[in-house]
Amino acid sequence: MSQKPVYDLDIVQEIALDKRKCRISLRLLNWLDNHGYRKGIVHDIIHALKEECFCKTVELEKMPGKLADVYKLDYEDEKWYVKLFLDDETGQLIVRVWSCWPNGFLH
Repeated sequence: MSQKPVYDLDIVQEIALDKRKCRISLRLLNWLDNHGYRKGIVHDIIHALKEECFCKTVELEKMPGKLADVYKLDYEDEKWYVKLFLDDETGQLIVRVWSCWPNGFLH
């Protein structure tokens, strides 16, 4: 859809420094927990992202009109697929992470 990310990665990473402003879907948290991944890995992955990891921008199926940036990166000997977007919740800008899957694909 887009050749460049919609969201500035520096801003995403700065916001995500405050873990209260980085919301991870419950589905994702449960999956990672059930598969033995350490707490905080999603935050660490967000901070490991680099511009060259950007893959594409997509429209969210469950939120028509809302765009998310997709990244793929190698982290701790695994390939990771990350889908995130910025959202304005009650006037506060937050990072929402809907996908962060190892092996570079959806589970």
